[in-house]
This record gives sequence, C-alpha cells and structure tokens, in this order.
Amino acid sequence: MIRINGSTREQLLSLPVRDRSLTSENLYESVLLIPSMEKSLTGYGLNTIIGCNNGQPIEIASRSVDILHLHPTFYVQIDCCYPSGAMHVWSACGTCSFKVGRCGFSMEVYMVPRPKKEKK
Repeated sequence: MIRINGSTREQLLSLPVRDRSLTSENLYESVLLIPSMEKSLTGYGLNTIIGCNNGQPIEIASRSVDILHLHPTFYVQIDCCYPSGAMHVWSACGTCSFKVGRCGFSMEVYMVPRPKKEKK
C-alpha cells in the first residue's frame, strides 16, 4: 500500500496519471510536491503534484509543473516525507481541500472549503 509518509519516490511516481484531457479541477484533501530533478525550458526545476485523499496518495495530478501558484486562504502545514523527499501540503484546520487545476507548465492550486458529509 502506498502511503503519504514511508513510501519511496519510485512508488509515488508509479501512481496513475490524471487524464490530461480533463478540463475540470480535481479536489484533494492534501497534495504532495515532488521535485522531478529535471530542468524546464526556463532553467528551473520541474515538479510533480500528487493528489491525496483519505490519507493516501491516489493519482499524479500533474507532471512537469514549472510554476506552482498556491493560493492558500487558510492556514497550511508542510511536512517533508521520508524516504521520498516529497513535501506534503495539508490544511491545518482539516476543513479545506486543494483544488488542482488543469495540467500544464503552470499549475493553479486553490484551497476551498471541504464539502460537508451528510449525516445518516
């Protein structure tokens, strides 16, 4: 089982890739940022964004992100995962999700209120 912390870089990068044809934005409880160790055309390093839900990485939201525009509207915390070296970004209040935009060299990531679960 692949976990946020304790997984290797190789395990995380072997997750399925989100369909690039999607024009919608996906919601995740947290995201992992993994440096690709590759250089972009601008000379900066590229990053991979992995979306996580229920405490588990579920898919690669985007590869080869040159610029990440993070729009925090709530307090965020960042952990460095071992042994992958991924940066785990999550909502400290636990009531926010990360909305990851369409794939491209520049990626928009917004914090939005998490939908409330209906009581049964």
